[in-house]
Amino acid sequence: MRKTVLPLIAATHAPDNQQLSASLESCFDQIQVINSYEIFCDKTEITTCFAYSAYLKNQNAMVLVFRGTTTLFQLIDEGISFFLHPKIPFNVTKGVVDGYYLNAFYELWNKGIQKGVEKILEEEKDVKIWFFGHSLGGGLASIASSYVAKTYGLTGSRTKLVTFGMPRIGDIDLAEAHDELVSDSWRIEHSKDPIPALPPRTFPDDIDKGSFHHNTEIWYPHGMAHGANFEIGSRPDTTVGRSVFPFNIEDHFTYFNVYLESWYRTGCRNEPDAAPLLMRIGKL
Repeated sequence: MRKTVLPLIAATHAPDNQQLSASLESCFDQIQVINSYEIFCDKTEITTCFAYSAYLKNQNAMVLVFRGTTTLFQLIDEGISFFLHPKIPFNVTKGVVDGYYLNAFYELWNKGIQKGVEKILEEEKDVKIWFFGHSLGGGLASIASSYVAKTYGLTGSRTKLVTFGMPRIGDIDLAEAHDELVSDSWRIEHSKDPIPALPPRTFPDDIDKGSFHHNTEIWYPHGMAHGANFEIGSRPDTTVGRSVFPFNIEDHFTYFNVYLESWYRTGCRNEPDAAPLLMRIGKL
């Protein structure tokens, strides 16, 4: 986990492609950055959404990694969409999804992700495609994984999704469709990070109402230091102890003892202590 997913997600905060590549190359012997993509997240054209693609040669895997929320204004913008705008149909599978996320995904897809995916599928036999993201980026990665799996018929071990601090982005139908398409999905949550509990379940006992998470939740209730205990959710929209309150917003920006936004400055050259590999996620 910390040797693959953590650096791939944290590298999204590098300010340019040169520093992105340098931070990743400090962690991986055989990685090729394919491209990066940045668009305005919505019609206000104030905040941007970012993703990059890379190829892990020794894993025969393309990774699509999406950056999380970067500014307070962007967080407010997302909140307005969550609470004031109706969700829109996700016609690729079923269910409805938050419009801010879906529109941003399609903009990134058309910006060049589609061409990159189709090129790697054509050139690399049995290539796997992995999707990673934090916060907003987790929601975008979730949409992308379902979209790619459905559109290109990728099944079984060829897709994987891992998110850090991902919010709820759709309804129960969207969540169930995702679980059918991308069964190897993991939502990592750090202690009192409030974002995975948003938007709150307005009707917590009625699975047919409100926003809903897909599987599978892994929650670290007491920090993410080496050897820290974690709990694995085992029911629909699991909340193995999580709620909006009490919260610590720093838990949202720090995962596995790494402050995600500044990690790129040192990369793996100064690797801090972190939680061990989660064996159920596989050998990432």
